[in-house]
Amino acid sequence: MRSVSGLSAERFEVVVIGGGLAGLATAAALGSQGCHPILVLESETVPGAHSSGKNAGLVRQAAEDPLTTQLCVRGAELIRQRQREFPDLFQPTGSLIFSDENHVPESSWTQVEHRLLREDEVRLRYPELQDWPGGQAYWTPKDGTVDVPKLLGSLMEQLVSSGGRAAFGAHAGRIKTLDSGEFQIEVRQGSSSDPVNGEVLCRQVVIANGAWAAEFSEVSGMPITLSVTNRGCLITDRGGFGDQSRPWVWADQAGWYLRQMRGGLMWSACEEEETSAGILDLSTDLESHWREKVQSSWGASVPSLKLLSAWVGQRTFCPDRRFLLGRDSRCDGWHWAVGLGGHGVTSALAVGEQVAGSVLGMETHKDWAWSADRFVSSSKSLS
Repeated sequence: MRSVSGLSAERFEVVVIGGGLAGLATAAALGSQGCHPILVLESETVPGAHSSGKNAGLVRQAAEDPLTTQLCVRGAELIRQRQREFPDLFQPTGSLIFSDENHVPESSWTQVEHRLLREDEVRLRYPELQDWPGGQAYWTPKDGTVDVPKLLGSLMEQLVSSGGRAAFGAHAGRIKTLDSGEFQIEVRQGSSSDPVNGEVLCRQVVIANGAWAAEFSEVSGMPITLSVTNRGCLITDRGGFGDQSRPWVWADQAGWYLRQMRGGLMWSACEEEETSAGILDLSTDLESHWREKVQSSWGASVPSLKLLSAWVGQRTFCPDRRFLLGRDSRCDGWHWAVGLGGHGVTSALAVGEQVAGSVLGMETHKDWAWSADRFVSSSKSLS
């Protein structure tokens, strides 16, 4: 860890803007491949303070888009491999997903180990689903849950052990290009309104600051279009639910999910309200909306549940809802790791792998890369 004043005028091969899952996974992957020196700049005092740390920790491989599924399958595999070094990082609970072709296409399911469950098999696992109307139910045995703080910690450990650095409480500002082709990044100790405390230099930069990426990059003349949305999560007691270990459940059509936790249940009504970075408000009462949303499936199982805690997290999407990864053709040395939507936890290690490859000169899949077809944007270059 370094203070801003201790970094001033230092040169790095790569600077990663953002110390959440995508940023740390990219930095850790670069370090493990011998890319040095690396610096991560994170405006908060801890890693993953925003979207990365406010999610449900669900490892879900089957996504709405087959290309996203490809990354989620790889990401889940890397999480399971990491489990060998970091015990209790991943719990292979399996998942139970209620979906249809309108939500998850067959081209996604063909990439994921699964089988369809009969209605009686579903109710055997969750007899509390008193009013579930039935439908397509997919059992995915290699899905599960991940301890997000432990995952973030493992990435920090990997980064530091490979010689990389991270500066927390370091707010990255405008990025300029110098005649030498290097990037010069303004850094402030504290908020964006504080005076500039120093500047760091690098040959390549990775933008991985999630909900803040569009606003941040606009200032440096590299505009993109992103939408930021809010989603609520709640934890209740177990009520009449038993203590047995069971898969997490996601109902795509009805719009809710449930995860078993030690001493409680985690729920979401899958809100998707557009907002701005850091504004964590919903237009409806979180608890009331959740109870109304899940009542149609869980019936009498819900009213007795007591709310223990609740919060709102953010998810960020590109206009086509695919990730934005890798090299930007408008500026040599500029790379992206943003727009992961609701798949950031599952895909993070694979995203880091992909973006690290881009930094090291490998081509990014065209459907992940920046292009004028994907983004309504001016073609201004860095100044």
